[in-house]
Parts: sequence; C-alpha cells; structure tokens
Amino acid sequence: MEVLNKFRSALGGFNRRDVLNYIEASEIAHRKQMEELQKKLDAAESAREELESEMTGLRSEKGSVAAEEAKVRVSLEESTHTLSRVRGELSQAETKLAVAKNELSRLQEQVAQLEPMARSYEDLKDRIATVELDAHKKAQTTIDEANTQAENTRREVRQWVAGLVGQYDRLRQALDQASEGIREGGEAADRLREWGGLE
Repeated sequence: MEVLNKFRSALGGFNRRDVLNYIEASEIAHRKQMEELQKKLDAAESAREELESEMTGLRSEKGSVAAEEAKVRVSLEESTHTLSRVRGELSQAETKLAVAKNELSRLQEQVAQLEPMARSYEDLKDRIATVELDAHKKAQTTIDEANTQAENTRREVRQWVAGLVGQYDRLRQALDQASEGIREGGEAADRLREWGGLE
C-alpha cells in the first residue's frame, strides 16, 4: 500500500504520469542492477583469463609439474563452469525483469482503459468505485510480486558471486602451490647437478 500512496488518484484509476514515472524509475533501478551484475561477471572473466595466462607461464618453467598442472586445470574448468552458470542466472534475471515490465505495462493499459470511463463518472459512480478498488489491489499485488522477485534475484546473485570468489581463492592457492613445487623442483635439480659434478 505504501507504493500506491505515491500515485495520485484520478477519476477511474491512477494518475497516468505517476504510473509512468514509477515505471521509468523501476526500469532505471533494474537496469542499474543488471549493469552491476555484468561488471562482476566481466571481472570474473578477467580473473579467469589472468589465471590462464599464469598457467601458461608455469608450463614454460623448468621441471615437470604434470600433477599440479592437472589440479590447476580442474580448478580452472570449475571456475569456467561457474562463470557459465552465472551467465545463465543473469539471463534468468533479465527474463524476470522483462516479466515485471510486462506486468507494469499491463497495469498502465488498465489505467488508460479507465480514463474514458471517468468522463461518465456521474452515471457509473458505483461501477467505477469497484473497478478502482480492484485496480489498487492488483497494482499492490503486482508491486509486491515484483519486489519479491527482485529481492530473490539479488540474494541469488550475491550467493553466486560469493561462490565464484571462493573458487578463485582456491584456484589462487593451487597456483601458489604449483609455483612453490616448481621452485623446489628447480632447486633439487640444481643440487643433483652439483652432486653429479663433484663425482
């Protein structure tokens, strides 16, 4: 009901300008949310590309670290899978936004249909009062559902991003361990060569 109080009453329904302003504000808020999600997705893709670059550098180092490289590859594949899933969820969020926009458009059309009835308000007073009450109830239900969908989407995306950050941290640790293994392998190889020279 709080959102409905923002709409000025008009004969036979809501004030058209108020409804249009609310729809525009809702679209801007949803667009901003989608842009933030896209930025997070781009950052995750950039991190994945950086990890791939680091893994390529590790391959050029001395020694054989096939087992560690396999672990890194598995982690990288899991990260790629997570990115794909985030893209899918982002697409679902866009679909939910489109549904909310359609519902708001339907409400706008209902308001537009009620405007001609306002001209004959004196003759249809009781009927217009009933239609106006139904429109208020439908508007509140639509707004409540849209808010619930938006909140669920934000919570799901926060969980996905948190999972992606965890995957990145584990991959970073695996890369650090692989780098340490390469360094130790190089040192061991150097010692073996020194011992061989002494003999």
